[in-house]
Order: sequence, then C-alpha cells, then structure tokens
Amino acid sequence: MLTSPREEVSKLEKRLIAVEENIEITQRNIGKTEEAVKQKNKEIKDLEEEIQKHELREEEQVLAKKRLAAAINAEKRLRSTYSLCDETLRKKLQFKINNIFNQISVTPYQVKLDKEYAISLYDQTGIIAQSQGESQILSLSFIAGIIDLVREWNMSKGDNSNPETIAYPIIMDSPFGTLDQTNRPRVVQHINKIANQVIMMVSSTQWRNEVEEAALNNIGKTYVLTYFTPKETFKKKISIIYKEKSYTLVQKSPNDYEYTEILEVDHG
Repeated sequence: MLTSPREEVSKLEKRLIAVEENIEITQRNIGKTEEAVKQKNKEIKDLEEEIQKHELREEEQVLAKKRLAAAINAEKRLRSTYSLCDETLRKKLQFKINNIFNQISVTPYQVKLDKEYAISLYDQTGIIAQSQGESQILSLSFIAGIIDLVREWNMSKGDNSNPETIAYPIIMDSPFGTLDQTNRPRVVQHINKIANQVIMMVSSTQWRNEVEEAALNNIGKTYVLTYFTPKETFKKKISIIYKEKSYTLVQKSPNDYEYTEILEVDHG
C-alpha cells in the first residue's frame, strides 16, 4: 500500500521527536553518570590518601619498633658494660684494700667486698666479727684504696702532667681511739703512703709516744686547740706538755662566751 508524502513526513517527525527525547534522556543520564564518576573519583582519592596515611603510620610504627629494639639493645649493652666495669673495679678495689689492710694489721684476715660494696673480714672458717680496731683499720684501708684508684685513673687519662703534685687529702677525727699500741704506729706510718696531705685531730690521750714517734719525721705543722668554757664551776686549767712547752687545752672563758682558739706549735 502506498502512503502519501504527508503521512511519510508525519512519521519522520514523530521519529525525530522520539530520537530527540532519547537524546535528552541520554544526556541527562550522561550528566548523572559524570557526576557519579566525579563522586567516585573523589572517594577513590580520599581512599588513596587514607591508604597513604596508614602506610605512613605503618612506616612510623616500623621505625618506632626499630628504634625501640635499638634502645633495648643499647640498654643491654650498657648494662653488660656497667656490670663488667663494676666487677673489674670491685676486684681492683678489693685487692688494694687487702694489700693496705695486711700492711697495717697484724691479723692474717682477708678482706672481701660484696656486690653492694659492703666490706667484711674472712679467715679459713668464714666471715669473722670485727673488733672496733679492725673496723677502723678497714675503713681507713677502704678510703686509701679508693684514693689509690682515683690516682691511677687520673694518670691513665693523662689529665695531669705531674700526678705527684696533686693533693689527695685525708681528714681524720680521733683516728686512734679504738686502736691498741700495736696498730697505732702502723696506721700512722701507712697514712703517709696513701695521701699527700693528712689532717689529724687527736686528743692528748691519743697522741701518745708511739704515735708521735711514728709521725715525727712527717709532721708539717702542729696546732693546739684551746677550748674556753663559760661554765662558772670550772676554775682549773687543763694543760699538756708538748715540745717541752705547756699548752692549755681547757680554761675558763674570760668573757662568758664559749669559743675555741687555734695556736700553732713552734717546732723550732
């Protein structure tokens, strides 16, 4: 059946309208799709940034773990080095204390230092109780050993061109009170070997013949301390004879104040 041109044109116009509508729908869908693509791209970018952050954190955690492992390893090495140095120092100090103690004391005991540097005396049967005199000699030996170690350390470090000019003073208050006549001169004789300068404060009863004789050739200066008491009941002076001269030890204060005067002894 033949159609007229008018009918043919009408059909084409309808098809054109349908095509245009499809194009419009398609364009709208393309716009939505592009927007969805943009949104997805943004989500992808956000996820990539989040992944990078996690990777960075993971790297930081790995680095932190490495640093922690290095710190733990360093601590172990330092503790090992400290333990070795401590053990070496303790053995050196114990050897020096033993050497000094045996030079002073007439007893055959041995000195031992524990890990806390507590000092004890031993014989074949084990640890022994120390007398007051032995305790005093042990204390002196311990101090002397430390001074000797410090002297050796300074010399090994090269800090001093002439170590003999360095003073390692010892100040001793009543050092002979618990010592008998045998140990007193031995202590005096050995003190001069372990220190360049020794200041001893002694009572008249401690400065006996054996002590004075042992220290005679090594005395630099001597001083007498005179105590002035404000006590009203004290009337009589207390004096000593030293170097054929009388020195007052205690006397009544002339001004009711308590004080002490220091007088240098003339050795001639």
